[in-house]
Amino acid sequence: MTNLPESTSAKPVALVTPSHSKDIERFALLCESVDRLVHSYERHYVIVNDDDMAAFARFNRQRRVVLPSSQLLPRWLKPIPRFCPAKDAACGGRLSRRRSMVGTFNRS
Repeated sequence: MTNLPESTSAKPVALVTPSHSKDIERFALLCESVDRLVHSYERHYVIVNDDDMAAFARFNRQRRVVLPSSQLLPRWLKPIPRFCPAKDAACGGRLSRRRSMVGTFNRS
């Protein structure tokens, strides 16, 4: 087994997980797994919509921090739903799980 240089092994690692209220049960399972099995990280940042902060507050821990997306994203960036065409086999004709963002950039 190759030994890593000391400078590489000493760098802190953070986990970043975006989530939302409709995914809270899966997120709870992820947290259980991380808490039980992963030990080599400094902090776990959870990014949620501002409206979901209350639902995710119970996941705050010493090494896990739930943050509202408004704290990280500029105000002019707004989420929009992404619809797939009814006959689009790639996404099953339903709402895509990916979140698209739209905004106008104004240099003042």
